[in-house]
Amino acid sequence: SCSLVGSEMCIRDRAMAFGKMLYRDPTFRNGNNSANVYNNAGNGTVTITRTGASAPNDSGYVLEIKTTGSASPGFGGFTFYTQTGYKKIFIVRIIAKIPTGRKIAWATNNIGTGGSSKWLTPTAGTGDWCEYIYKVVCGTASFSSTNFFYLTGGAAATAEAPVTWQVAYATVFDVTSSERYTLSLIHI
Repeated sequence: SCSLVGSEMCIRDRAMAFGKMLYRDPTFRNGNNSANVYNNAGNGTVTITRTGASAPNDSGYVLEIKTTGSASPGFGGFTFYTQTGYKKIFIVRIIAKIPTGRKIAWATNNIGTGGSSKWLTPTAGTGDWCEYIYKVVCGTASFSSTNFFYLTGGAAATAEAPVTWQVAYATVFDVTSSERYTLSLIHI
C-alpha cells in the first residue's frame, strides 16, 4: 500500500505546509536537486541520470538510479548529505518507482545524541509510483550528515541485469525552520 494514515499524515502535511523545503527542485526541472550517488564501495557501479519520463510530477523528468554490480550498502542509491543539528526535525518525501521484491532503506551518520528516526510509510517496492516518507528527529550533540537512501532485497545487480529505479520527486523539509514569509488569505 502507498498510503499514510492518522497522525503520520498530519506530520507529513504539517511539514509540507509549515516546514522549509531544503532542496528546492524536487521534480528535477533544472537538475538533480542536490541528489548525489550513494555507494560506500565507491566502485562506479551506481549511477544517477536525469532523464525525461512519464511520471507523477510537473516537470516530465526523473532521476534514474542504476546499479550494475556490487555496491554498499545494498544496491546503493542516492543521498542529500543533509546536515543534522540540535533538535532539528526533518521529513523526507520521495515518490519513486521501485521494482517489486526490493525495498527502500535509510542510512545515516550521527544524527545527534538521543536522536531517532522512522519510516512513516511502507518501504516495499510495488513496481509502480509510490510515496515514501521518512522522519528524522535530531538529538542534542555530535552531528553529521543524514538522509542516505538505497535499495535492498532481490537478486544481485549485474551489467546484464541491473537494478534500476526511478525517482519523480525527492526533497527534505526542515519542520523546525520556516520559509521566512507569511501567507495571507485573500477575500473575494
